Amino acid sequence: MEARIYPLAVTLGESGSVFNRKFFYETPNRLTDFLPADETLEKCLRLIRVEDFRPGHRLCLIMDDEQNKAVAFLTPA
Repeated sequence: MEARIYPLAVTLGESGSVFNRKFFYETPNRLTDFLPADETLEKCLRLIRVEDFRPGHRLCLIMDDEQNKAVAFLTPA
């Protein structure tokens, strides 16, 4: 928390949870653009470039830790 990095868990089975699988699973993994190829690491870690999914957009994330809620959405850059 001191570094202003906050954990975000998404419980897929929880009522009200919406998860765009296409964004996370069909967008190319850019991990090897930054790290040497590692098959084991690529199986558990994905680095997604929003531009690959929706050109000209960026990802915005709003979290409220008191209500334990978050929303992420794409908006024009």
